[in-house]
Amino acid sequence: MFRQDYWFAPWTQDAAYYTNPGQPSVPYFYADFNDIRPVRRVKPVNTMVGRPVCRYGRASNFRSCNHTVSTTAAIMLFDIYPFFLAPMVKITNDTSAFGDSGGGWSWGETAWGVHAGRSISGAVGYFSDLERIESYFGLTVKRLPL
Repeated sequence: MFRQDYWFAPWTQDAAYYTNPGQPSVPYFYADFNDIRPVRRVKPVNTMVGRPVCRYGRASNFRSCNHTVSTTAAIMLFDIYPFFLAPMVKITNDTSAFGDSGGGWSWGETAWGVHAGRSISGAVGYFSDLERIESYFGLTVKRLPL
């Protein structure tokens, strides 16, 4: 697996994409360790506020769907690094663990974004939405037909 590009700087977002030579590029994501789902849609960022969303992280090996999007223009301050990331999607009740970064946010077969982190209290979490990530890299996340 080879990292092709990386997007990380103060006042932007945190994302990377990889290729795996010799392996087919398929539009699937892990909803949990044993539930691999097809990507049928990517959620537009302008329709997220107030909606429920689920998170899965490999480190915690836990899928949680008790989250609601509160804003799509949040600023995330890293407590261990002296910088911010923005605009981020902010959600309620984050249950992620250290090492869950890069995990998927989704609902059903709709991909929403990539986990970035959470507040120390766990009251809120943050993710980079796929619409902005696609725009930055000039890529389109593959989707299977509906």
